[in-house]
Amino acid sequence: MTYGELAPPAALAPYVDRFWSSSGGGGRILPDGCIDIVIERDGAARIVGTMTRAIVIPAGGDRVVGVRFRPGAATAFLRIDANELTDTDTELALPIDPRQPRTSLEAWLLARVPTPSTSVVPHVVARIVAAPATPLDELARTTGYSRQWLARMFRRHVGVSPKQLARVARLQRTLLALHDVPLAQLASAAGYYDQAHMTNDFSELAGVTPAEARDSVSIFPIRSLYAAP
Repeated sequence: MTYGELAPPAALAPYVDRFWSSSGGGGRILPDGCIDIVIERDGAARIVGTMTRAIVIPAGGDRVVGVRFRPGAATAFLRIDANELTDTDTELALPIDPRQPRTSLEAWLLARVPTPSTSVVPHVVARIVAAPATPLDELARTTGYSRQWLARMFRRHVGVSPKQLARVARLQRTLLALHDVPLAQLASAAGYYDQAHMTNDFSELAGVTPAEARDSVSIFPIRSLYAAP
């Protein structure tokens, strides 16, 4: 599989993590806390909602391009609650020129850039995806909002709860360290109780063990969001 990424223009950077392209080969796509718009070779578009489990893309296939929104940012463009899209793959009517799919997608997004929001959700998202992550109890205390209220707002804007996003962020950060830290030491360093806890979490979210993820050539961690600064 050939995979590439491109940073968004400045006007989209607060909302869009990366534009990306993929061709040939299959792969295992792991939860990353993000909503994507995917454009097929013929210009057909679909929304892939926030994932709570991995999906496997069959080998082969045509080149596709897409955009990966930052967690919580897609709803302002799509004008639909994120929890209606979680773990779904839905058709989306977009004016895409199949000869220039990324340019068409970028133009559509630029035409819908929202008014800056005062929502607390981006702040909480940033604290969760950062390394080290801020505990949820501390986030509730420092923001002044209850965990229940934050959970409702996250399901609406991110598609999953803060707790689930924290699990996904820990998974992604662990993926980044798999080749640098021995598995026996990684669990504690990544914030798991023990190696069994790490293995169980990987199996549930990624559908593979940490060792299988380490040895895979078709699993790509989201460095742009989860790598330590």
